[in-house]
Amino acid sequence: MAEAEPSKNLRRLVIGIAVIAAAAVAAVLALGRPTDPPSPPRPLPARSEGVEPRPDQTGPTPPAADAAVLSREDLLAAARAGAAAYAEGRDRPAEVDALAGRRFQLRIPFGCRGPQVPDPESTASWEVGPEGETLRVRVRPQVWTASPFAQMLAGPDVEAVEGFWIPRPWQTSEACPARTEDPLLAEAPPPSPQTVGIATVFGPESSRLGRRGDRPYELTLPLQEVARPTEQGLQLVLEGRIAPFGRAGAVACRSANPDQRPVCLIGTTIERVAVRDPASERLLGEWRDASTLTAPSPQPSSPAE
Repeated sequence: MAEAEPSKNLRRLVIGIAVIAAAAVAAVLALGRPTDPPSPPRPLPARSEGVEPRPDQTGPTPPAADAAVLSREDLLAAARAGAAAYAEGRDRPAEVDALAGRRFQLRIPFGCRGPQVPDPESTASWEVGPEGETLRVRVRPQVWTASPFAQMLAGPDVEAVEGFWIPRPWQTSEACPARTEDPLLAEAPPPSPQTVGIATVFGPESSRLGRRGDRPYELTLPLQEVARPTEQGLQLVLEGRIAPFGRAGAVACRSANPDQRPVCLIGTTIERVAVRDPASERLLGEWRDASTLTAPSPQPSSPAE
């Protein structure tokens, strides 16, 4: 029995050595196996050349000359912004100064209550001639040269300041007002004073063609060729560009005291003055650069006018 014990121990030693050798071989094989190469990075998607830019990547602002033509509503909005800034002691809004150089077209209705005898204080009026065969129209610009407000805007070298009031600035429509006197009022109050106008400053170097002074725009047309104005009256059409009053900007406002609505003038140069019949959409006459009258043709003009 004593001789069998060493033999048993020898077998155990051999088995242990075999196990260790097998583990070593497995480790060597594992270390020698090549590893998989790393996956290549995913390429970024190619940028399309036709992708629309984001709003914060838009191109430069188009020049003022290419912007939309300013309307009556636009001019009145600029005047309201200027009046609010003046009354509150703030600087002029940047969007008001940005109007410099923009084109405008303004249509002012007149003669809404029928024919009127020409009045030096009236901007525009129409009447039928004494023989009942002609239509007479008169448009007289306002002359503000002697106004301290206008002189302050124009500077020391001013020769003339002329312009037009925009009546009823609370109304955005370019048509005659639809409302008449209110019967509930025992006595009709006087008309509200004018508070918004467009003005042109004429200095020593300004062309005298645009100055009217005491020369109104006048038309005399045979009623056989043009219709008598209806309840829609006629329209005074003014076209030109916004021209700032120097350091005063495109819109200048003043008031005598805080309880009065500021009077605002919009600096302009007027390139065209015309008279239009809104009922027939016919052009009755026009003056280019405030000088030569262009008479209408017998055929009605295009609605685009």
